Amino acid sequence: MEKNKHYPDIEGDSPIENEKTGEDQKQFSPIMELLYTLKVRDVMECNVILVSSSWTIDKVKEIMKCYHITGVPVIDENEKIIGIISIADLLDALSSNGFHDNVQKWMTKNVITIGPDVNLIKAFNLIDKYKFGRLPVINQDKKVIGIITNGIIVKKLLYRIDELSQKTEDEINQLIQKLNLNEEIRIDQPIEFKWPLKKGDFNNAGKLSSEVKKFLKKLNIDRIIIRRISIATYEAEMNVVIHSLGGYAYIRIDKEKFHAEFIDEGPGIESIDLALQEGYSTAPTIARELGFGAGMGLPNIKKSVDYFDLSSKHNSSTKLTIEVNF
Repeated sequence: MEKNKHYPDIEGDSPIENEKTGEDQKQFSPIMELLYTLKVRDVMECNVILVSSSWTIDKVKEIMKCYHITGVPVIDENEKIIGIISIADLLDALSSNGFHDNVQKWMTKNVITIGPDVNLIKAFNLIDKYKFGRLPVINQDKKVIGIITNGIIVKKLLYRIDELSQKTEDEINQLIQKLNLNEEIRIDQPIEFKWPLKKGDFNNAGKLSSEVKKFLKKLNIDRIIIRRISIATYEAEMNVVIHSLGGYAYIRIDKEKFHAEFIDEGPGIESIDLALQEGYSTAPTIARELGFGAGMGLPNIKKSVDYFDLSSKHNSSTKLTIEVNF
């Protein structure tokens, strides 16, 4: 996600889109939609094999062989994760005749973990960026409650897609009626409101995009357009929460388009050109620990909207204006 002083990368509860060559229309795949919608807890493997830091390399080798795994989290006497030992670490130990060495001597100590409530797209970004074979999922006590790998993610996504494909038209219509989203609302006058955004407020982050999505559904806006707006709104909302001192979003919806302005209190972006580059990141440690910071926020926003304008000065405020035509 972006990495400027205050605009991070954040994903929304909608899918990412791909631009078709020569066309303005944005296309969204079911896979990307699920990546934005699902949480880590929805796909993680809960039955995790763990090893103690005091165990020997030879014992761990037998465990990996028995369970056909290529890596395993290492815990201390308090059951808190302190490392990971992989096949590569194991080979290094064995090549040095370290059969009877403790795991702690050979394990990888700088472990990147993720929380269960992080969007799946964040987990995917972490695994892809750092080329991890596995990513431990931990609770607030730093105890391992699950693990995810690319294989686990793909398998769970395929299950979800299969479930969605089996829904009948009647089932979908019943769901729409249940959620009361089938009643079309007319916009006689533009709808305008202001939404406060607080620095580091991760408990409420994402609520704006969620409410906007619900409202647009009631307006009977095309679902592809809603997805684009959801992505852009979520990314922009999270950027303010993570990278700025706080601010607000101004939303305006009329018959023709969705308009939003995200204005923060600083500290501004040092280089807008760098911030718009995919993969560039200045996300703080806390954001990275939560799974944010892959450097795709602003690029995702720009791809999702019909109008994009970003103005900012270092040690000053930043204003992002976006529009999506209906």
